[in-house]
Amino acid sequence: MLTMPLLDDIEQWRLIAHLYSQRLFRFPAYDLGIIKVNRPWVFNNFVNKIPYATLDQDFDGVCVGTAVKTTKSWSRDRYLYAANFQLTSRLDCEHQLLRSCTNYYCTDYDVSMSSSREIEGGGLICHDTGDPAEDKELGILVGVSSLININLPSLHNRVGPFHDWITGDCYEAKLNLHLLMICAAGLILYL
Repeated sequence: MLTMPLLDDIEQWRLIAHLYSQRLFRFPAYDLGIIKVNRPWVFNNFVNKIPYATLDQDFDGVCVGTAVKTTKSWSRDRYLYAANFQLTSRLDCEHQLLRSCTNYYCTDYDVSMSSSREIEGGGLICHDTGDPAEDKELGILVGVSSLININLPSLHNRVGPFHDWITGDCYEAKLNLHLLMICAAGLILYL
């Protein structure tokens, strides 16, 4: 049985009150979702709001995503850490995957990370995107990992095209500390 923490200063547990999914859901397309939780999040050093994209735009660069890695080859213990991911152009991605990538950012497969995995449902945070919502220190959430490929580009759902849906169309409140944004495979963003 899970025990709830007495204080919200480190761990925060919430119950799901409602899940809002995109109307055209079909994995890996349109698999963003919003979770409404039973009580507000308490922002602190461990839990905080993440600025997310308001624009649908292409740009070059290296973004930060999440990955899981073991510390020793024989260990079953895995650890979550931040990793750099190089964006690849949409045209190159479509050529390699033989599919439309209009709703995705693509990141190159990195051989040096072959002993780790990206987290499906994890955020893709970028800097210097030109998005007006970007925080200069924190960057901005531009994508959510959706489909992780080995030896091919990985797909990250674009957040910008769905900004209006995230901020109000999927639920009634405009600003709500009870909401999380998710991808089909995991949790990523406090709204």
